[in-house]
Amino acid sequence: MDTQINMLINSLDNYTLELNLNRISPYYLYSEVVSTVMNPAVRSINVVTVSQLEGAISGYLSFGQSLLLIWPHLVGMLALMLAAFVCSYVGFMRQEIRSS
Repeated sequence: MDTQINMLINSLDNYTLELNLNRISPYYLYSEVVSTVMNPAVRSINVVTVSQLEGAISGYLSFGQSLLLIWPHLVGMLALMLAAFVCSYVGFMRQEIRSS
């Protein structure tokens, strides 16, 4: 029995790690955002246990509640975009300084 619990905990940890690594990708972030906003039946974008489902109200989420679920994704995509812009701007300025 104890080994089954350890296996379950390990598989949950592995899935959480895989999910967090996937969320580095802007494509994955965007796909989670779109699936959450376009499908109001989506209640969570993380692992949900049975104890968390107890007492949950079934039904659709409003647009505002869907945005509350995905705001970290939107912030992450914005941060990745700004980081890429800053890196390309710094590279451009270095090339511009060298050519004059």
